[in-house]
Amino acid sequence: MLKINTKLSSELFCIYISVLIIISFPIKIIAQKNYSGMLRFEYGFSEIHRPNSDGNVKSFHLSRSIDKDRSFHAEGGLVVGSADEGFGYFDLGIEWRPLKDFLLSPFIGAGGGFLIEPEYIGDIFRVSFGSDINIGSVLTLRYCLQRGIHGGAKGPHLMTIGLGIRSRYE
Repeated sequence: MLKINTKLSSELFCIYISVLIIISFPIKIIAQKNYSGMLRFEYGFSEIHRPNSDGNVKSFHLSRSIDKDRSFHAEGGLVVGSADEGFGYFDLGIEWRPLKDFLLSPFIGAGGGFLIEPEYIGDIFRVSFGSDINIGSVLTLRYCLQRGIHGGAKGPHLMTIGLGIRSRYE
């Protein structure tokens, strides 16, 4: 199995994201104002319990705006990862997107749910941050870093890149 130096990957990922922020931060996208929901698929790296337990992760989330300004979104989803001996969880959360109408739309989120893994079945809590890169009126590229905790143990921690499809339902 191919091992990836996650420390180096994380540093390069952060440099790449910083450059994107500097280049695209001031660009406002007029066509994005009316979307209220999103369907997201993400793929990336996961870690749970200890630093050398790397694996892949896949996630599927649905989100819907919950305020008049459409800056706050409620979301729910499923995450499955292969780190350690494998894990999966369902979660519900909230995200705040203060610059939702810009090309680069940062977010911060938090949530909780129900985790299943060989050593533990129970609650999970997470915080996440990253950015959506809005492309046209329907598609969004997303990168996300997540830190989690479950049953007093660290993880799952995720680093993902994904694709979102925005909806204009009211």
